[in-house]
Amino acid sequence: KMDLAMSTVHKRVQQFLEANPAPDISQWRDLQLEDIEIARGKLMETVNNAKNPDQMARMVDRLVKLQERQARLLGMDMPTQTEVTHVVQTSQEAELEGLFTAVDRRNAEILAAIERGETPAW
Repeated sequence: KMDLAMSTVHKRVQQFLEANPAPDISQWRDLQLEDIEIARGKLMETVNNAKNPDQMARMVDRLVKLQERQARLLGMDMPTQTEVTHVVQTSQEAELEGLFTAVDRRNAEILAAIERGETPAW
């Protein structure tokens, strides 16, 4: 366990982020989009020349998948939302919780003794 002040943690995170900048993915995205356009053109040729309905259906399915990928690359789809709950407990809160648990346990013992008709040991 490390006992660090929040300001120290913030400073260290900032230093890490400054030393490790996010990569520029715009070139990679552009290449992916170009590949999708090339594949789409070839698939359209295949669809237009297809004699077999099953083959045409498979090619149309692949076109839809390419369009979905393109939409994700361009940020056109709704982002997935995730709810995150993070509970932070200080050492003082943990100590208090332990004390309350001990008191609850002792109260339960006293109540059980009273219910049995015994005189509880105080």
